[in-house]
Amino acid sequence: MQRTPPGKSSSEADINKTFLDEGEKIRNSKRLRSSNSPRLDSLLTPNPSELTSFKQDLMTMLNSWKDDQDRRLTVWKTEQDATLTGLARDVLSLKADIAVLQKSSLEIDSGLSFINKMYEDANVRVVALETAKKEYQDCIRKLEKRIDDFQQQSRPSTLEIRNVPTRQDENPTDLSE
Repeated sequence: MQRTPPGKSSSEADINKTFLDEGEKIRNSKRLRSSNSPRLDSLLTPNPSELTSFKQDLMTMLNSWKDDQDRRLTVWKTEQDATLTGLARDVLSLKADIAVLQKSSLEIDSGLSFINKMYEDANVRVVALETAKKEYQDCIRKLEKRIDDFQQQSRPSTLEIRNVPTRQDENPTDLSE
């Protein structure tokens, strides 16, 4: 087996020339065109009236598409404007409600401050009264003790009378008379 030298191939570069040189006829495998089919040159250079008609059809189609898009955008804009107007109205309503709530909150805060102050004042008074009560109780105990001491001291000098009939509604002042 022989190899072809590098840089060369075993086939001819121009096949058509080779076949024609040998006298062979190249057969076209395409189907023959009918007489009413358009020619290639007519396809490449269209009829000016057809081109104008195509342009007009294309412009009509694009204009109708543009009009349709304009209508859709107008409808969408109207809907968005209505939604935005509703949202703005709702925001204003919410702002008014918030203002009322803030005012109410401030009133509640001031009321709580007043109640807290009153509670603190009452608490101070209660503490003062409890302190005064303890002082009075201590004073009462001291006085009771002094009375007991006086009674104890006065007993030796007291004269007791027995077997005296008791009266109704008898009290210590009646006894001392």
